[in-house]
Amino acid sequence: MQTYAQSKHLALLLFPAMWLAACSQGAGGSPQFLGNSALNPSNGKISQTSSANNFEAAPAVQKLIYHVGPVDLIAGQTIETMLEKPAKLNFQVAEALWMTGFEPKIIDADGKPLSGELLHKAILFNKHESNPACPSSNSGNPFAVATSTLTRLEIPEGLGYPLVPEDPLEAKVVFHNPTKQDYMGVYFSFEIWAIPMDKAKGFRDVKAVLLDADPSCEYKPIAIEPGAFVEKSQTYTIPSGQGGNLMVANGLLSNYGVSVSLTHQEKGNASLIPFWRAEAVFDETHRVINLTSNPFIDTEGKKINQGDKLTLGVAFDNFSNEWRNEATGSAMVYISPVSAE
Repeated sequence: MQTYAQSKHLALLLFPAMWLAACSQGAGGSPQFLGNSALNPSNGKISQTSSANNFEAAPAVQKLIYHVGPVDLIAGQTIETMLEKPAKLNFQVAEALWMTGFEPKIIDADGKPLSGELLHKAILFNKHESNPACPSSNSGNPFAVATSTLTRLEIPEGLGYPLVPEDPLEAKVVFHNPTKQDYMGVYFSFEIWAIPMDKAKGFRDVKAVLLDADPSCEYKPIAIEPGAFVEKSQTYTIPSGQGGNLMVANGLLSNYGVSVSLTHQEKGNASLIPFWRAEAVFDETHRVINLTSNPFIDTEGKKINQGDKLTLGVAFDNFSNEWRNEATGSAMVYISPVSAE
């Protein structure tokens, strides 16, 4: 495995399971919502874990497991066609929770893991929240994202993203199949790690902000011409009353991506040097399989004041002789509005 800088041009306790929610393809490729635990108890599950060394003191962590699919992916299925019919799942949580982690997977009908290269991008939206990076958007606020690297996310201890039963949640998934093999019955499976609010003492919330290379806030991929090296940036200004500590940044980058970074510009002070930069790690086929130094985690928190700016920087290198229309780069950022003591 190699980073881009190294080779630029090289081609617990488990409880009984209970299903929560699922989504399958209906007529014409549109998703069909099958229900939640009350309506369809055979299509998802909850498991719980706790610390063996501190069982009484630490609240049990629930793992809420959801599936989006199935979809059939023929060999060479392009992102362009799948963007027109993303798989969707509408769901809600059964009780007030702190989300403390997120783990995405691609699986087959038997639950066996498949390569992340079948996933272009999956976004989880909270439709009760406005999008701070895109105030004009009416799609809700993204609070978790996954791409082909299937990066697992953990929020530092004592912090969580709040979810309540009244929140209408949606998972929107764009698959594709760049391989020469057909895949039938593919699912995007994801776990939300959570602690019930009534069992968590002293937790503080984090705000979720998705910074994406697509300025339209539709999170669509970017077209890169043959042989081009392209850099994109988007800047987010911290609104009044929304300052705090940046705790986590999860970088997301597609194939032909080189790097993703964040630069912090304090109010009135210019800065060009990123405080965090993650580089793509390639396999022998030049497929992005990981990012170095990702995700960014600061348990103390990086202080971000209202009026400060966060700039997302992404870079792509299309070393091929064809247009690449699937370039995507973003960072899912979590900010605690209360300073760490």
